Amino acid sequence: RMRRAASANASGAVKSAGGHGATRSGGRTRRILVGAELALALTLLTGAGLMLRSFVALLRTEAGFDTDHVGTIELTFARAVGPEENRRLRVIRETLDRVRAMPGVEAAGAVNDLPIRRDGGGVSMKVDAEGGGSAKIDQPFVRYLMASDGYFHALGIPLLRGRLMAPTDNATAPPVAVISERMAKTFWPGQDPIGKRFKIGSAESQPKIVIGVVGDVREGSLEREARMQMYFPVDSWTPTAAALVVRGSVPEAVLLNYLTSALREVDPAQAFYNARSMDELLRHTLAPRRSNTALVTVFGILALVLAVVGVYGVMAYGVALRSRELGIRAALGAGRRRLVGLVLGESLTTATIGIGVGLAGTLALSKVIRSMLYGVAPTDPAVLLGAALTLLGAIAVAAVVPARRAARTDPAVTLREE
Repeated sequence: RMRRAASANASGAVKSAGGHGATRSGGRTRRILVGAELALALTLLTGAGLMLRSFVALLRTEAGFDTDHVGTIELTFARAVGPEENRRLRVIRETLDRVRAMPGVEAAGAVNDLPIRRDGGGVSMKVDAEGGGSAKIDQPFVRYLMASDGYFHALGIPLLRGRLMAPTDNATAPPVAVISERMAKTFWPGQDPIGKRFKIGSAESQPKIVIGVVGDVREGSLEREARMQMYFPVDSWTPTAAALVVRGSVPEAVLLNYLTSALREVDPAQAFYNARSMDELLRHTLAPRRSNTALVTVFGILALVLAVVGVYGVMAYGVALRSRELGIRAALGAGRRRLVGLVLGESLTTATIGIGVGLAGTLALSKVIRSMLYGVAPTDPAVLLGAALTLLGAIAVAAVVPARRAARTDPAVTLREE
């Protein structure tokens, strides 16, 4: 029996050696292709993880105002002055007065330009502060806004110091301004800005008196830092474009109905557009990043699925080609655990190499994807480790079925074939 076993072993070794040269190059090519597929899958998984973390960080960013139960409509007026300017002010004032009288309304106001608009940019003007450090500021340009007394309450912008503008702050009263916290800290660091004066535009302009400081508001996008802002009473010079904002305890649809019906009662000929909630405006601003995040995530999932299918196919094919070898190993005493470990070890070795190449590629592309991220570094260790472990775990699961098939190899059948 010992001679027959030795003979069978020798015969198997000879046949294995004869087929080894024919399959070596094919096996190496398959492993290279699988490794490249795993590297690409890891790059896409890492990108998806970074985009998801970035989007979550963006959602947690403090915008500086509250969008809950807030509705808004936008108006465009003729640019004529004189009687037309008086009409603009009347339309704004009377519409707001009617809306404030409706049930469930907590606050209503007007502003010349809403925050968090993708197409927004607004007007910035050079500021020369009296008693401040304007000469030391490289870019003393401040966002110019016009607002009514109820605008800050309607959007939940906090008053930090002083007071807000009142209906008495009109064109005949001394020119006053409410400024943002960043502007106060920039022009009057360590000082009380209330009562300070500053000029805008030409040096001959009339000084404006600071009467209040409010919280910073992000504009254009949540990804941008809040700029310096200054607010002037809408009564002092009515803008040619305005947005009416209302906050209440009733649904946003009801608030929008309040705004449109009040405007039609005041002036049926006045056109308006963009009747929507502030939540909808915020979602519209986040839409491009949400779409990019969803697209990269889908590609990452598809890459993971393709990698798992590829590894499974290659390992199953490899087990089929090595059925004689595995049967001889089993006949010589190799247990099931050893056979499973042999197959899994090869698949995990290929996966580890592919993951290593993928990590190197991801780090090399970090500068490219940096501009697409917010609040997270392109080399974030948690994301890189999570993507690598996810891919490695999926590959291990994909290799289990071929490995268990290898462990079920019947040595008697193999020896009979030999």
